[in-house]
Amino acid sequence: MRLVGILDFKTPLVVAVVSIVISEMLYLSIAFFILNNVDISGVIFSFVIPAVISYPIANTKQKQIRKINEQKEELEHLNRINKRLFSTIAHDIRSPISSASMLIDLCLSGSFSPKESKEQLEELSSNITVLLVFLDDLLIWSKKQIEREPLKPELFSTEDLLLQHIELYRKIVSQKGINLKVGNIDSSLFIDKGSYSFVIRNLLHNAIKYTPENGLIEISIDEEDQFIRTVIKDTGVGIPDEKVKSILNKKDYTSSTGTKDEKGTGFGLKTAIEYLEEQNARIEIDSVLNEGTKISVLVPNHSKN
Repeated sequence: MRLVGILDFKTPLVVAVVSIVISEMLYLSIAFFILNNVDISGVIFSFVIPAVISYPIANTKQKQIRKINEQKEELEHLNRINKRLFSTIAHDIRSPISSASMLIDLCLSGSFSPKESKEQLEELSSNITVLLVFLDDLLIWSKKQIEREPLKPELFSTEDLLLQHIELYRKIVSQKGINLKVGNIDSSLFIDKGSYSFVIRNLLHNAIKYTPENGLIEISIDEEDQFIRTVIKDTGVGIPDEKVKSILNKKDYTSSTGTKDEKGTGFGLKTAIEYLEEQNARIEIDSVLNEGTKISVLVPNHSKN
């Protein structure tokens, strides 16, 4: 590969060498065939001048090409981010806000009794809280992507973080009549806390989204030799094998409608997988259609590695 790079006709060295060879051949042809006199000073002159002129010009041109390529790559990177942001805003943010606006209009129009209005507004408050958390995640993700911010692993306790997320979704869980069972969640992880939090929020949100009324969701942590496994298990609609493979292979994945017609883009799950892979962690998915899904987040066990 190095040899190919050196022999690339775009490199200043090769341009200079080719210029010198052409200049020497031209000089020798004129000196030998026309003037019948080859002068050593002429040979040196025809060697030096092309090198002095061609090398800096080629070097400057190569730097400009490299800079243009870097700018092109950066623009393509920003374009990919913009596409994902617009897609997510159109589905995961615009739809809930439209629903909230309609609900507020109904409450103001007197379509509901005072008791019903209070219940609807409480549900709306809960949904807006979740939406704001999602929006925070989206903004943090876009900032990291635009600034190419590296993830920063740190040691933290899982129990407090998981309890915060459980509390965040408790209202929605209650509204769907889902039984949320919490097992052992007390452990410590060495990973970027923000990205782990993002992953858990999205997986828990998906479990709630695809679990029907009166279903069951279980959350627990198991410590293994090489990994610490965070498990979120539900009795939801399940995922077809083909879609599981597509998700894990990071192919195009569009989110399905939830059990109460919740919409989504798949942004959260895609991003979760990317975050984990950057830190030698991963997701495992075991799912049976119409029976449920078990998703495990495997983070390297810092005490054994």
